[in-house]
Amino acid sequence: MAVQASEPAPILLRERVRREIASTIANAAEEVFAAEGLHAAHVEHIARRAGVAVGTLYNYYKDRDALLAALLRTRREALFAELDGALGEVVGRSLREQLLVFVGAHVRFLRAHRTFFRILFEGELSRMQAAYPTATEEHAQSLRGFFERVEGLVLGGIKSGELRGANAKLDPWLLGGMLKGVTVRDLRENKPCEPEDVARLVQVFLSGAGS
Repeated sequence: MAVQASEPAPILLRERVRREIASTIANAAEEVFAAEGLHAAHVEHIARRAGVAVGTLYNYYKDRDALLAALLRTRREALFAELDGALGEVVGRSLREQLLVFVGAHVRFLRAHRTFFRILFEGELSRMQAAYPTATEEHAQSLRGFFERVEGLVLGGIKSGELRGANAKLDPWLLGGMLKGVTVRDLRENKPCEPEDVARLVQVFLSGAGS
């Protein structure tokens, strides 16, 4: 019986160390970008916060654009995994239940990654496409993916008869705007969204858009 060769342990160890260093650098970048702003953030400050040499940072990310893009991609994948996982648990249930778990998952992720959301909602990235072209595209992908999920919920509600079909194009934007509103309130006024706020948001949306 042939024995399948396993990957040598030293290679696995080196890859694990590499991932950990890359993650440490990305986390440090998140803090520096949020504290100093995208324009003022220096690679040297990020390296110092991560506890690595500047040369080491450049071994992982060629510039600030690549670093921010990697951070945006990582956080997007984590957010979408949480949102999709939450929705997967309520497949076939009422739109109200689906909205509650979706908004709840979004709020929990915001609470865990407020620094990341602060970078996005400062509005700098959209004005700095020339300096951050890759990161800007990553951000655009995040917005598209999030809206696709919001739109899917609304269209599902129309199909089930829980929402009026006449506003199929507008309602996803209204729901998305409400979610953005509670996010901005959290970041600007330091008022995290509580469970009762989640329920209130869902109730207001359904009261206006419901059939």
